[in-house]
Amino acid sequence: MKNKMSNEYSGALISFVSAVFFGFLPIFGVYAFRTDITLSTFLFLRFFLASVVLFSFTLLRYKSIRVGKKELLGLFILGFFCYNGQSRSYLTSVKYVSASLAVLLLYTHPMIVAVLSSLINKVRLSKSTLASVVICFIGLIMVLSASEIKLELRGVFFGLLAACFYSLYIIIGERVLKTTPAPVATSYITLFASIGMLLTGLISNDINFSFSADAWLPILGITFVATVLAALFFFIGVEKIGGTKASIISMSEPFATIIFSVLLLSESLSFIQLVGGLIIIGGSLIVVMVKDNPLQNEQVVNLE
Repeated sequence: MKNKMSNEYSGALISFVSAVFFGFLPIFGVYAFRTDITLSTFLFLRFFLASVVLFSFTLLRYKSIRVGKKELLGLFILGFFCYNGQSRSYLTSVKYVSASLAVLLLYTHPMIVAVLSSLINKVRLSKSTLASVVICFIGLIMVLSASEIKLELRGVFFGLLAACFYSLYIIIGERVLKTTPAPVATSYITLFASIGMLLTGLISNDINFSFSADAWLPILGITFVATVLAALFFFIGVEKIGGTKASIISMSEPFATIIFSVLLLSESLSFIQLVGGLIIIGGSLIVVMVKDNPLQNEQVVNLE
């Protein structure tokens, strides 16, 4: 009994630390935009360096990184398209709106996942899920009610686009990741995301490795803190307390981002936006706790 309780407490703490690490992601993005590094270069290096570390970890732990052709194709779609699109959209939104607002926009994704899952799986939304969708929508309206946001619609658009990409990532990942260990999947997803970002950057002429030395701090920060450590801690948390509890605890990420935004970037939210953000998170929590939700799948890789 004591060992079980110990696992519960340590698993909860580890999952919370993972959420805190993920909360740093847009902060490092803001710091990167203060240097001369381009977005494509920044994200390519993040994905590539993370994939090297994760593949090394996976080989040490699982002794193999082999996956089937069908699984490999699914992982390619998740990394090259979904994860790539989500990350680019998320950090693009940080260019135009505050990091705290961007993370609240991203966290409308449980609402989107619930609706898309219902449409794809042809299952009627439960009353609790419908209620959560309405709650999230009300919170979103409150968050977007501030006058400063109306002047930066691009930031709002990219923040919601990031939520849509992440929702697709979760729904597709629910099927793809059933037979692939999460660390193995994460290694391939980050690798394919780096390839996608490199190609996108080359086509748009946005890849340039002649950046100043001060860009390396946000590069290493987003790679090792907000990607590698955040993902590995999430895996350990899932192993100890299960996917549902780990996912619920990971909902503390927006609070971490907001706190870091205030302390490190001197950002702030209006009272209405803060209340709206709390409503969004509350509605999202309802979705996460609903049974048979893709967000509860222990094999879905939590990456942002």
